[in-house]
Amino acid sequence: MRQPSRRDTPKVRDRASYLYVQHARIEQDQRSVKFVTPDGTYPVPSAALTVLILGPGTSITQAAVRNLAGTGCGIAWSLGDHRRLFATLVDPDRASHRLLRQAALVSDPEQRLSVVRRMYEARFSERLDPLRGSSASPNPIKMGKFEASAPHARG
Repeated sequence: MRQPSRRDTPKVRDRASYLYVQHARIEQDQRSVKFVTPDGTYPVPSAALTVLILGPGTSITQAAVRNLAGTGCGIAWSLGDHRRLFATLVDPDRASHRLLRQAALVSDPEQRLSVVRRMYEARFSERLDPLRGSSASPNPIKMGKFEASAPHARG
């Protein structure tokens, strides 16, 4: 079975915020998980959950944990009072280290300019002209009521 890609999973705004389960066994069921209780079996799409809270009397299989983690669903274990959580599983691919790196790059003017140059070169397959926008540039850039352009030849 193919693991769903990040594009296959719904956005957080389209998900249920949390689901609390107690006195059930949670197993993998194809691309979703199912809750097995004495009253019956209930399939739940794992990609539709943000957090699954496991209360007392709940067990979960490793395959179900892998499925939930793969879709970005957090798992929390509760004592049953809905207030205290004693363990949490968070997908390491969804950590904030990339966001922190991006914030560091944008905050430093030299690093930000280096990123701009690399992105420009990747997009246009040419080096960024450091004179673009200055009076020596052949292409005028309009900035409000001001305009920077190359000197015109008189003829």
